[in-house]
Amino acid sequence: MNHTVITDLWRECSAARGPCAPCFSGRLFGHDESSRRHRARRCIQTHVSAHASLRPSPPLAVSDAPAPPSSSWRIEAAEEEYFVSTSASMSSSRPLKINLDLKLYRARLLRMQAALSTNTETKRQLLRDAESSLRACLSMDSADPRSYVVLGKLLVQQKRYDEARKLYADGTTSTGNTSPYIWAAWGYLESLTGNVTRARKLFDAAVVVDETHAAAWHKWGMLEMRQGNYLRARDLWTTGINKCRRVSSRSKTYLYCSLAVMAAELGKLAEARAWFQEGTRLVDGRSSCALWHAWAMTEARLGDSSAVRYLFKRSLEANPRSRYAHLAWSMWERQQGNTRGCLQLLARGSSLNPADPALYQARGIVEKEAGRYDEARTAFKQGLKVDASHLHLWQAWGVMEYQLGQYDEARRLFQEGVWADPGSKDVVYIFQVCLSAAQDRLPQRQ
Repeated sequence: MNHTVITDLWRECSAARGPCAPCFSGRLFGHDESSRRHRARRCIQTHVSAHASLRPSPPLAVSDAPAPPSSSWRIEAAEEEYFVSTSASMSSSRPLKINLDLKLYRARLLRMQAALSTNTETKRQLLRDAESSLRACLSMDSADPRSYVVLGKLLVQQKRYDEARKLYADGTTSTGNTSPYIWAAWGYLESLTGNVTRARKLFDAAVVVDETHAAAWHKWGMLEMRQGNYLRARDLWTTGINKCRRVSSRSKTYLYCSLAVMAAELGKLAEARAWFQEGTRLVDGRSSCALWHAWAMTEARLGDSSAVRYLFKRSLEANPRSRYAHLAWSMWERQQGNTRGCLQLLARGSSLNPADPALYQARGIVEKEAGRYDEARTAFKQGLKVDASHLHLWQAWGVMEYQLGQYDEARRLFQEGVWADPGSKDVVYIFQVCLSAAQDRLPQRQ
């Protein structure tokens, strides 16, 4: 395979679809004859999809006469035979993994951009694009569990539970029931919708498939804790830690975090500290924002302000954009009477997470308490622009207007909150506030 042949290969590749990476880099031209042949063969094997369409496959008829040499494809017999068989099998083989990886990565980016978008229509369009890309991934390789898990999360985020349930069922079938990620995601969906018995079975299936799947142990334990089965939850989390002890996974830090938080809620502060300390001694635990954040909230109950600030700082060092750490730290500073520090944290959190309505709600409440009502209204408006269905924003704004004597405006805000998401269970809080306001005004009318 001489220099002319390789040059022809590169030219035809470039004319057809643009040069592939080895051709474009010029690495086919810089070595001796043996090295060039090896690199050309590697180019053909790796990038056969780019070269296969340049010429039709040779006929399969057997002939004693030698085949006429091609003017532009003078490839040796062994290489020619390999190239033909590979191109013929490409139609029935799976796509290159890197193509699927890139498509999944772009879909995740779209989902993240949708989460950060402050424009409702833009957010919907990004979610539609992400869903379309993920469904294309499923059509490319229906046996890859990642597409099912990511698309399922997207559907659950939009409360399309029946579609997500069917997707997970199809995913377990397509992957031969061997993906713990699909089982765990499906179990979380069932626990979210109140199907506790079915969720237990799905989590059990996940840990049977892979006993080192920390996320399944954690979600199963959270389910049991919410049902009041604290001992069962503790057993699941400790079992998960033992199974995952030799596995490097950030998910297992949540096992330590949940054990410590549950112990603190049960009044066992010494045990909680022990779990926090053991978790943060791990390599993955030192970079876990959730672990430091939970430890800070636990120490806040004891009133050691220096320890609390240190732990919150470690939390933000692990994840500088964490909206949960910004909100929790700011509310703690508010309790300490540090209004300035509270507003600084909320402002920084909102700048890093412009699509989080809870930060705007907290900022509006703090501004109201400081007597800056116009700034509070601005914060409430910004939050509702981000998420008009956030009931707590409507409630907080309505309560402020009621306290200022703006009863008609308060009634309008309460009604808007009910209309924003009438099917939510949290709408009862707005009805409660409306009823309390009506009862407070009743003596005045009499």
